[in-house]
Amino acid sequence: MEFRLQTNASLLCRICMEDTTELEVEDIYTSPSENQPNLYSMLKTVCTSVFSNGDSQELIAKELFGMPKIVCLTCKQKVVLAYELHESCTETDRKLWEMIIVQQELQDEAVIMGKEELQISSDEFPRKDFSGHDMNKDNNKECQTQKAIDKKLADSTGKACDLCTRVFKTTAQLRDHMKTRHANQVVDCDECEEVFFSPLKLEDHKLYHSTGKKYSCHVCKKRFKSICGARNHTRAHASVAPFKCDHCDKGFHNKTAFDVHCRRHTALRLYGCEQCPSRFFTVSAVKQHMLTHTKERNFSCDICGARFTKNFSLKTHVKNHSGERPYVCDICPQKFTTSNTLKRHKLTHTGEKPFKCAYCDRAFSQSNDLAKHSRNHVGDKPYKCDRCEAAFRLLSDLRNHYKVHFQSGEQGENDAMCALNKLYFDGSKGQPFTIVSVLNRRFEQEKQQREQKQQEEIDEKL
Repeated sequence: MEFRLQTNASLLCRICMEDTTELEVEDIYTSPSENQPNLYSMLKTVCTSVFSNGDSQELIAKELFGMPKIVCLTCKQKVVLAYELHESCTETDRKLWEMIIVQQELQDEAVIMGKEELQISSDEFPRKDFSGHDMNKDNNKECQTQKAIDKKLADSTGKACDLCTRVFKTTAQLRDHMKTRHANQVVDCDECEEVFFSPLKLEDHKLYHSTGKKYSCHVCKKRFKSICGARNHTRAHASVAPFKCDHCDKGFHNKTAFDVHCRRHTALRLYGCEQCPSRFFTVSAVKQHMLTHTKERNFSCDICGARFTKNFSLKTHVKNHSGERPYVCDICPQKFTTSNTLKRHKLTHTGEKPFKCAYCDRAFSQSNDLAKHSRNHVGDKPYKCDRCEAAFRLLSDLRNHYKVHFQSGEQGENDAMCALNKLYFDGSKGQPFTIVSVLNRRFEQEKQQREQKQQEEIDEKL
């Protein structure tokens, strides 16, 4: 193409640089439907070095200076085909890996349960050609291959010798065989009777003595105390999720996580804090929450020294130093350090404002914006205690204040907890102790006080 000063770069195809003045084009940020990604998302997937690698602000700056945001229909088709190929490869890789992991799980279970049924013989599964002729009877090479398969299956039970392929009924028999027949080729464990042919297997076995965790992940070598823990972890590598939620189709690797997730759909918060009205779905969440009362900050940043109560908070903070922003908006090029920040950002595209002010008609896309706005109605201390006249600037200060009411006194700790639960919850269900619930509760209290005062004035007139 011939370049001239008057050439408008924004009218060129982003991929082939063809002049699109008289061609049909498509904007790379326009989504064809809610369930389909736009062209930018596809390009970001198949051509990461151009459309995803680097600062999103740099990409925005380029487009402001005239970098085209359109592609011709010919190039669009190429992008769609490339994206479909990528998706197909990704899905095939997932299914194959899932199949391999499941096979490994079955082999592990055979080790634990002591099953010997995996030693499949070629007679049990005769292989026949299209004419029905048994190929095992007259094909010696195929028979040798079948024997090799049988050996590998026997190996998976842990009862086959790696050197002479003899198979034993118990691991104790195999151990004695290795010590007597292959004494010069085995390495011994210093802490128990186990022997191995491979120094690497010995080192892995020694980790069991030092960590107390017998089972390891076949992928990342992380260790676990139980075979169930190792199995659930390995499923995560293969994206195997046997427990599916009926409400949102989300999958889980183990039943415990699945049960906790189902509780979130019912708002069943079984575990309460002993110092404030906050309630949670799990005991571990309560323990983590208690750090907000104790002010323990055990996780510190090696770069700037900032300290945090949660390891997750530290990891998120470190991303600010490294510039890592793994969560990308599928509508615009913006990137974020956390999934929650991305969710909040997406509200700017949808225009949704779920946080409504109880005092006026204003609504906001973020709860902290609602908190700032509420100061126009109630002053600089919007978070008011339900049991006294104290009010606070921060919600965390209000949580810590509740310790005063939880000490043994006129009503006692249990009575105080019941009273608070009655205000915020219906048993173990109800709204969590959040910015919105506290502000709404204050509004309801003030409304009741006004109505009571009006009723008293009417009574006095009568």
